[in-house]
Amino acid sequence: MENCGLGIIHWCSLDWQSASTLIAGFAAVAAAVVIGMKQTEILKSQVEISNKQINLEEAKIRADLFDKRMETYHATVEFLLLISKNEEITCNEHYEKINSKQKTMQAFNIKMRESEFLFENKNVHKELKRIWYFGNEVDMNRINLANGCGSGEITHQELMATVCNYPTIAHDEPSNLANIFRDDLSIFPKQNKIL
Repeated sequence: MENCGLGIIHWCSLDWQSASTLIAGFAAVAAAVVIGMKQTEILKSQVEISNKQINLEEAKIRADLFDKRMETYHATVEFLLLISKNEEITCNEHYEKINSKQKTMQAFNIKMRESEFLFENKNVHKELKRIWYFGNEVDMNRINLANGCGSGEITHQELMATVCNYPTIAHDEPSNLANIFRDDLSIFPKQNKIL
């Protein structure tokens, strides 16, 4: 019996019941290893699916943000187009024309206020505020010109020259807007950032 021992198991004294227990134990360990490997593969697949879902959600957020930012861009362009029209709207004009102007101004005002929270580039909000004040100056000067008066220190002719120059100024603004909005209107993810 001394040649039968290999380690802690004595193979010569192994009966059928002990052998079946030992074989069942090895089979259980082998099955556990196989199941563990399969579970690891399943877990890897779940992680890949989860990462794809995260990427999809990030892309959806970027697309939604792009749409909101593009709305701001369009409202700004519409406001600039309103400024570039060299016409004054007085109380005697048609209600539709006045209403259209007010809607354009209101839409831009809302988007200008949202821009403070919507854009990473804080210069966007500053520029939109500048354009807003410029638009209000244009509107006031056009009303003063239509009513035939200057605003104190400025003469009627100086006011007319200023008002006639507004379309040129407003026409040049959209090219500046493209530079201001460019980074935040990109739908491609920025390096090392989710949004």
